[in-house]
Amino acid sequence: MRRFERIYDVVEPVEEYRRGGYYPVCLHDVFNNRYEVIGKLAFGQFSTVWLASDLKLHRIVALKILKSNASKDNKELEIYRRLSDLTVDHPGKNHVLQLLDHFMHDGPNGTHLCLVFPVMLFDGNSMTVTGIRHGVEYVETISKQLLLGLDFLHGQGIIHCDLQPANIMFSVVSAPTDDFLQPPKFSPVRWLEGVEVDDSVPRYLMATQRLRGSLDDADYSKLLVKIGDLGGGNMLRQKFFY
Repeated sequence: MRRFERIYDVVEPVEEYRRGGYYPVCLHDVFNNRYEVIGKLAFGQFSTVWLASDLKLHRIVALKILKSNASKDNKELEIYRRLSDLTVDHPGKNHVLQLLDHFMHDGPNGTHLCLVFPVMLFDGNSMTVTGIRHGVEYVETISKQLLLGLDFLHGQGIIHCDLQPANIMFSVVSAPTDDFLQPPKFSPVRWLEGVEVDDSVPRYLMATQRLRGSLDDADYSKLLVKIGDLGGGNMLRQKFFY
């Protein structure tokens, strides 16, 4: 049964704010007494991803908050922890997203796994949306980093079975984060008449603040590519070789 008026902006489905679903995030919420939400990066079928200020180490990070029903016995956390424990010297290790921190957070929709990563400002979808053609050097730079990351994963017996543009992350070395983000856009959440109001949903939803096409003219030598989303339900399989 629907509980809310439809929202036609590009945001996560508002009806997924329910028991087992998304955590209701608002700007300036603080998680784990450490991470203050300062912007919106993305959403997916199983999570929302936020720009956050690490109040302890004074840095900007990406905070991925999984749906409650995707948080228990999560394979993504298992794989990232496995990779974090490795001391392997491989050039591709820097091209796979690294887990900085993780914790559980209770909310009105259940208990949510929260994963903290370095900030990657774009994904492949936002890179390709304008249809701009890039030179050979640009493509070679991206391809080399992507292949190194895959080789590292395969060497650890991990196969990424959902390698698509949305899971290939991009950033620009030494570039200020604010240069690539637009102001927040809020979509108010409105309850349908006769539905009992509770705290399962935030006051508003937010579209991504990523500026599409911002890397069209970027210096390809400063692009940093990392493979992300090593979980997402059944989108990833593990295969270990001994």
